[in-house]
Amino acid sequence: MDKSEPWMPMNTTRWRFFLGLVMCATFSTSTAAIKLTVGEWPPYASESLPYKGLLPKLVTEAFALEGIEVEYDFMPWARAYEFARKPGWDGAVGWVDNAQRRRNFWFSDRIIYSSSALFHLKDQDFTWNELKDLAPYRVGVSVGYSYGEAFDNAIANQNLQVIPAVNDRQNLVKLLRREIDLFPLDAKVGEYLLQHELPEYQRLFTYDEKPLIQDGLSVMFPKNGPNSRSYVAIFNQGLKRLKRNGDYSRILNNIDVINGISQLSFYSEDYAPFNYRENGVAKGIALDLFDAIMETIGADKSRSDVHFMNWPEAYKAATSQNRSALFTMTRTPQREDKFKWVGPIYRSKVVLMGKRHDVEDEESEPIHLKELGHKRICVIQDDVGHQLMVSAGVKERNLTATTHPLTCGQMLNNGEVDYWAYGSQTANWYLQQLGLDARDYQEVMTVTESSEYFAFNLDVDDHIIESFQKALDYLKLSGQMHDILQRYVPN
Repeated sequence: MDKSEPWMPMNTTRWRFFLGLVMCATFSTSTAAIKLTVGEWPPYASESLPYKGLLPKLVTEAFALEGIEVEYDFMPWARAYEFARKPGWDGAVGWVDNAQRRRNFWFSDRIIYSSSALFHLKDQDFTWNELKDLAPYRVGVSVGYSYGEAFDNAIANQNLQVIPAVNDRQNLVKLLRREIDLFPLDAKVGEYLLQHELPEYQRLFTYDEKPLIQDGLSVMFPKNGPNSRSYVAIFNQGLKRLKRNGDYSRILNNIDVINGISQLSFYSEDYAPFNYRENGVAKGIALDLFDAIMETIGADKSRSDVHFMNWPEAYKAATSQNRSALFTMTRTPQREDKFKWVGPIYRSKVVLMGKRHDVEDEESEPIHLKELGHKRICVIQDDVGHQLMVSAGVKERNLTATTHPLTCGQMLNNGEVDYWAYGSQTANWYLQQLGLDARDYQEVMTVTESSEYFAFNLDVDDHIIESFQKALDYLKLSGQMHDILQRYVPN
């Protein structure tokens, strides 16, 4: 174009056509990949978090909409900045756009906004309005961080007493030891670190409600990178699409739940058709629901993360171990206050199972629990059948408590016990596993009818319970739960 010819901006159609040409010229394969550096900054970014944290999750999803895969290298933030300009890397995630960085990088649209506050110990009376109010205090900073142009200038001009540390956790420890008075830190990052790194001291900390800085975090691409300008445009387009299709808000709304779920331990037992293993493969109504719930929430857990144990061990883990859950469990008044519940999954009944010819020899009158004093009954230790027998006044000497249902099935078949107190469908399933004819056995009486649930330890956060319940309710309304039930217990 001649220098005398005025430059005219492209209209929207021409710009989209031009961007398409850039993408085609830049990427010869159907799925391209880029490599980005990032530092540890939970819950926004961490190798230990699901999807590597909120920032990588959003960046990955935005680029995926444009057909690009992303790899992440975690390293200290100062190194992440330097390596982002070196061959072998294409950029860095989670940086604030400022004049100094703009000399070397192109910046994307803001991914999310961070709000930093001044953390201090609760017993310190502190408030502030202007930066000059911070002059009397020792202020901790993390190496390689920017705290906004005004704060950075105050440091450069030596208007603040700053004491550097390697990372945020070290600064919080310095606060605790009173080696510094204040520490600027994103509120969510501070709360996460205190909860996970210093939980016993969390109650000693607070932060001033006045934000030090509120600024957006971007992906930055080096100006010396051959594809950097293209990456900026492509990412921005993907981010807009992510917001339009609703996934952006879904990820933001669920990220705390997703991180919380990643900390949970899930336990189960062989209790068909709800949860069981067949040739080493975990199956059942509850396992299928669990996978569907995880997919609905967006969590990265699946049935492969569920630990199978015998019932007494699983029950003990769920009652004594924080951040744990057990499924399925029959919800009864005796258990009501011991767990938090998500369900119902399925209505079932606990019965007394006996051998048919033995039952036919009994009197025709219905059997009542109070009349079982002389009967030998097999139960699973701490199972609902066991608990109901004890509550009904059956003496422990008449109960044979085992850890596995197959044992009860064998004892019933061999005449070592008169009855087996267990779930109706599950008892029949185990009798078949033993090669026995279910027609030779009969339900003597129904002990109780109740529903199966997911049971959570009492310390699990309520927002996780609510998200599980909402996801299960969605599966019911959408018909997915009906389809799962039909696979195992067809009408």
